[in-house]
Amino acid sequence: MAIAFDAATGPLRTAAASSKTFSHTNGTGDNRFLRVTVGWLEANVSPTVTVSSVTYGGVAMTVVPSSTLHIALGDGLNSVGIAQYGLVAPATGANDVVITMSGTCDIRGGADSWSGVHQTTSYGTAVTANAADETTTLDVSSAAGEVAVSSAQILTLTALASNDTERWSTTVEGS
Repeated sequence: MAIAFDAATGPLRTAAASSKTFSHTNGTGDNRFLRVTVGWLEANVSPTVTVSSVTYGGVAMTVVPSSTLHIALGDGLNSVGIAQYGLVAPATGANDVVITMSGTCDIRGGADSWSGVHQTTSYGTAVTANAADETTTLDVSSAAGEVAVSSAQILTLTALASNDTERWSTTVEGS
C-alpha cells in the first residue's frame, strides 16, 4: 500500500498562551498516521518553555525522536522551539488536537494526516540543523515507498524541490 496524504490543518497561531486547541479531521484510510508540528516563540533569550503534551481526541501523542530543537534567536530577545508529535491509527473524523506548553509563549503549528503508513515503524530518524543565519540548507532523503516531511522554524522558505508539496506554512515572527 502506498503512502497517501489525507488532510492538513494549519497554520495556526496563538499569542501569549499556554495551550492551543484546534480541530483536525482524519480520513478513513487504512494504516493511518497523524503528525502534529508545534512551534513556539518565547520572549526570553534563555529557552525555558517546552511542550508538556499533545493529544488528539484525548489520546496522548508521542514525540518523534530527535525532532525537538530549542534555540535563542540572533535578536538577543527571543527563543524558538519546534517539535513533531505522531499518533499511529488515530481516530477517524473530526477530533480536537490539544497542545499544552509548560509556560506562556506564542504557539504555532498544524497537523497533517496520512494513510498507508507502516504502523510499527511510522517514521525514520529526524534530520535537524541549527544555524545562526538564513542561508542554511538541509538535505533530507527517503527511500522508495517513503515520504519525507519537513517542519522548520524559519524566517523564510525559498525554493521547494520540483516534487515537493507545501501543505501549510507559518513563520516565527508576528502574532
